[in-house]
Amino acid sequence: MGYTDNLAQGVLLAAAHEQAAGEIFWLADETPYSMNEIIDVVGKVLREDFGMTVKPNQLHLPAVVGDVARMVDVTLQHAGIYLQQIHVLSEMNKTIACDITKARNVLGYMPKIALRDGMRLSIDWCLKHGQAI
Repeated sequence: MGYTDNLAQGVLLAAAHEQAAGEIFWLADETPYSMNEIIDVVGKVLREDFGMTVKPNQLHLPAVVGDVARMVDVTLQHAGIYLQQIHVLSEMNKTIACDITKARNVLGYMPKIALRDGMRLSIDWCLKHGQAI
């Protein structure tokens, strides 16, 4: 997970750094987020920053539901079928994370915009440009 400006910063750093040629870097936030945390943050931003009515995420399924959904998702995708609801459910008990240590050490990459601020900026942009949330 990473805000667009942070990712652009990392790409520009890599483009300007001679040791980056031919290398692969993870560009993301430093903090790993669970899907539930991301959903909670989106709800808080919509409520607190934009005054929207958002039902709190009250349904928390056991982790085994995500594991079963993952098996179903893999099977379906192997057959050439993609069902977004099943795919998203399969990720609900996972953490979205990658290690940015190499990008930080080699490129000096430091993401400046955290999850909540990035969500606020993204939602604001969508509302100003008529995009559905």
